[in-house]
Amino acid sequence: MRRLMRYHRRVGRIQESGGLGGSEITGECGEFGNDGTERRPSGMEVLGVPGASVTPGRVASRVNWVGSARTSHPENETLMELDPRPATAKNPPERFTGDVWLDSIAAPRDPRQRMLVAKVRFAPGARTAWHSHALGQTLHITQGVAWVQGRGEAKIVAYPGQTLYCPPGEEHWHGASPDSFMEHLAMIDLLENATSSTTWLEHVTDEDYLG
Repeated sequence: MRRLMRYHRRVGRIQESGGLGGSEITGECGEFGNDGTERRPSGMEVLGVPGASVTPGRVASRVNWVGSARTSHPENETLMELDPRPATAKNPPERFTGDVWLDSIAAPRDPRQRMLVAKVRFAPGARTAWHSHALGQTLHITQGVAWVQGRGEAKIVAYPGQTLYCPPGEEHWHGASPDSFMEHLAMIDLLENATSSTTWLEHVTDEDYLG
């Protein structure tokens, strides 16, 4: 349940730990920014910790001016974290044709988690080798024109905003059209033995790519 909270300038102290650069904000929540100018973001709310509130003089743990404020958590709970930006990696030619770059977005953090997410960018004409995923794969196109094809199936042309699902074990490839860069989010669930989650096969020939 969400409760809209408002604090008076003389007692409100909020410590911002994310999008405003770690600066302290004093003033009425949702009314004044860290530069002292008036700001009126919509919906400055305290989110979902049962019984939580910000009392006079207490320091809240997080503020998000585009959405909401989060109150202090019990000491045994872990707060959200802003991950450092990983370096962009060039994908290996053994598994890709042409220039392909990968940015890691999410990976398992404890044994209960399995999802792996990456942003992958393909130069025109670049594509993966044939491959399959033990637990399937979801592709969400964010830029350009994507070509995706399963073994023995018709080629699919996909555009930004469209999502494709490749079932477990299906051999397929995906890449950019010949005249357009392409970017997609690739999402898979990992097996307990992560290295067995993807099986890489032969390269996609120009004949198969253009066919």
